[in-house]
Amino acid sequence: MSIRPSDFFRLPNELLLIVATKLNQRDLVFLSCTCKSNFNLLKSALAEFKLFDALLDGNDDLARQLTGQPFIDLSVLHKGLSLLHVAVAQGNPCITAWLISKSKRLLEVHDGTGQTALMSAVCWKEENISRFLIDKGASVNAQDDSGFTALHFAAEDGDTSMVSQLLEAGASVLLADSNGWTAVLLAVKENHVPIVVKLITQGANPNAKNSSGQNALYWAVRNGNMDMVRLLINNGADPKSIDTDKDGNTVLHWAARRRSRDIIRLLVMRGADLRVENSEGVTSL
Repeated sequence: MSIRPSDFFRLPNELLLIVATKLNQRDLVFLSCTCKSNFNLLKSALAEFKLFDALLDGNDDLARQLTGQPFIDLSVLHKGLSLLHVAVAQGNPCITAWLISKSKRLLEVHDGTGQTALMSAVCWKEENISRFLIDKGASVNAQDDSGFTALHFAAEDGDTSMVSQLLEAGASVLLADSNGWTAVLLAVKENHVPIVVKLITQGANPNAKNSSGQNALYWAVRNGNMDMVRLLINNGADPKSIDTDKDGNTVLHWAARRRSRDIIRLLVMRGADLRVENSEGVTSL
């Protein structure tokens, strides 16, 4: 059954506006032209399309002109992104500052995956913009839909400078995502030794486990990273920890599996027991 434009505009205004946000630009133009008496209901949606296009095209003057319109909702999402997210991703500090001057509430807007503008700045390595957002009040401990914070992204990516910036701004080293991953776990998994040092210095727990039971030492041993293993043990990681995966393996099991003799020797010297069995009754010997 086809729906005529006249039927569309018989909808309550509130419902009409909700439907309008789901339409593409061509359909919005068509509807506004066929029922001009209701153009005011659609002009904000049309202007928002133009505003996103202006940002993507780097047209700062047009973007400023459109953001000054009272009917524009600066927090609206287009393809999962807010205007501020687009400006940050474009590396555009001028429009970023302009948008925040219009509404500081944009700092709290999450995109389609739950990321804030600060998280986007971290992911795009826009260090000057991230510093500006923090100075304007962006939350360094906000979490996305998976529980990641800005620090999670920076630590996983190995961005030492960004990690330092976030820690100085009060980022928590203890927050975990929905699967139990802390920033230090991610940094160890990706072999980012300098970042692990920074996080532990700020109080990160070297014995924290994710939802699979894996701790930092598990990943250091599994990666065969002797420097990381030594760093973790010297800062409190337990070489005697058991059940580091779903099969009940100890870190010594993983060291033996990798035939990492130096790591095995260090673990045993620090108290790891060669006789401990995993869930299948197998020792690391």
